[in-house]
Amino acid sequence: MQKKSLTEKVSRCNLVYVAWMRQIQREVIHMNANKLKAKLIEKGLTIDTIADLMNIHKSSLYNKIDGSDHMTVYDAMRLKSILDLNNAEALDIFLSKE
Repeated sequence: MQKKSLTEKVSRCNLVYVAWMRQIQREVIHMNANKLKAKLIEKGLTIDTIADLMNIHKSSLYNKIDGSDHMTVYDAMRLKSILDLNNAEALDIFLSKE
């Protein structure tokens, strides 16, 4: 049996990690829409502005927020960045059981 080089092992790990991250990013989350809307108001941002920053149509963002379309982990990560949320705020909004 031939030994794999460290480079081959690292490359394999990276591929597995990338595949895993892509899967995680597609996972659907259940968020607290009221807390998200409150944070938008607090930051002085509109749905239109956020949708533009996310490169999606405003109706798509409305649908994600009101629950008629799925909010994914990737969407939540982008919103966390755009709204400059700390980890506690993001968890409170995007992983809420309410």
